[in-house]
Amino acid sequence: EISATMRLLYAASQGDLDELRAVLATGADPNAADYDGRTALHLAAAEGHLAAVRYLLASGARPGVTDRWGGYPLTDAKRAKHTAVVELLAAHDSGEAPASDIVTDLSHLTQKMPNRKVKKSAV
Repeated sequence: EISATMRLLYAASQGDLDELRAVLATGADPNAADYDGRTALHLAAAEGHLAAVRYLLASGARPGVTDRWGGYPLTDAKRAKHTAVVELLAAHDSGEAPASDIVTDLSHLTQKMPNRKVKKSAV
């Protein structure tokens, strides 16, 4: 049998509102994630499924949840140019994810470089 999380994620990726309603009616967590930390909201936003995004938000999905790369559902919608989804997520912003987040914050991937002195060569 397929887990509720997998059913939820697949339904979101396909924009299948009937299946989203059915899965969430069983008590499934709207913020459940896959092994990459991607939630149903990430998947619906990335695919531009406006009605699914709206339903997930109304069901308690949090737009400020990041995946393993630090991406937000809003970031995914912007990257794919799903304007209506971007507007909905920005309007629903809970303060967890900045609405002006145009580029994914990659600072967590960088390492602090040690101070290095540069030698000036003789000319």
